[in-house]
Amino acid sequence: MPRTYFGFYAAENCNTSVSHGNGHNGYKDSIEVNMNTFKDRCTSMFGRGFANLTTGSSEFNEPIAIGLVSIDHIVATSSLLVDDLHIRQDNIKTVLKQYASNNTNLRRASGASNVVRTAVSWPAGTYGLPRVTSCPSGRGYTWNTGWRYHDTEDRSPNNQWSNPYSLSGSYGRNNMYQYFCMKTSCCNGHGPWYWHWHLLGLLHWHGLSHWPAGEYCIFKKGSCPPGFHSGWIKWDDEDRRNGNRHSGSVPDGTYDRNTKIDYCCRQDAANNRPIYLPTDRPFALIQRTSTCPQVAGMACKHEWFYWDCEDKDNANAKGGVYPRDTGGTDNIKIHYCVYH
Repeated sequence: MPRTYFGFYAAENCNTSVSHGNGHNGYKDSIEVNMNTFKDRCTSMFGRGFANLTTGSSEFNEPIAIGLVSIDHIVATSSLLVDDLHIRQDNIKTVLKQYASNNTNLRRASGASNVVRTAVSWPAGTYGLPRVTSCPSGRGYTWNTGWRYHDTEDRSPNNQWSNPYSLSGSYGRNNMYQYFCMKTSCCNGHGPWYWHWHLLGLLHWHGLSHWPAGEYCIFKKGSCPPGFHSGWIKWDDEDRRNGNRHSGSVPDGTYDRNTKIDYCCRQDAANNRPIYLPTDRPFALIQRTSTCPQVAGMACKHEWFYWDCEDKDNANAKGGVYPRDTGGTDNIKIHYCVYH
């Protein structure tokens, strides 16, 4: 298993061995795996098998200081040349068992750390997040911003929002701006082969940062990242003198006199353990259930917006796997997890 993926693997499968760390490989955040804890509590999850292992890349050089020597450097040849076949077999088994511990070239260097660090970056793929004060930063790609102006119900308007409400854009009782941060380059500099690996089920074995398991949603842009399922919500906006408009980079969907926004949602682990995402700037996720994921190193606030949709012949709709909506049949109320 490549070291670049090991931290994410440990976070999902042996979270008691993992903690939030400082910068690594030029990133502000890292996952730190205490190998003593991991070995004590989690090695039983590994079986026996064979794999071709790689480490590092042109972007992340990861020397691991392993030297290999042939067995004859540490084994007396006479022990392998005895006439009795059974004794020779037993000797070979003993040699193989003791090879690593007896070979000083394979031992951990004196004073080396018992901690393995993995840099935390925004996951590969294309997707979007609700914009807070600004868009996230990233290496090897940029975030693009865009917005949707919802012309909501004009007769007895009743848009509502939480206090505080930290998402970007102006809003009022009868209209609002919804701002987006869209990651439109797929692979954090890894190239289009990311999706070939994803389709073949090989993504995790090539050390690409991926979205952690949990209960939450993001905006859809192209194919949903691994682990997510697609869904959508349609807003029936104001019918009379409708002023809907949009600009910039927006999620997949339909933007006309009404609004249909596509989402990627997942619900594959409870939100009762930390997940690891970059902490250098505030950001938001969208609730799938009534709880928010715990992001290591950040505080979280639950916020929401309630859209007062068209009153006459309302045609709000939802499909697939979509965010938590508590607005009832004729209105829409979306809940956000805002991290600072």
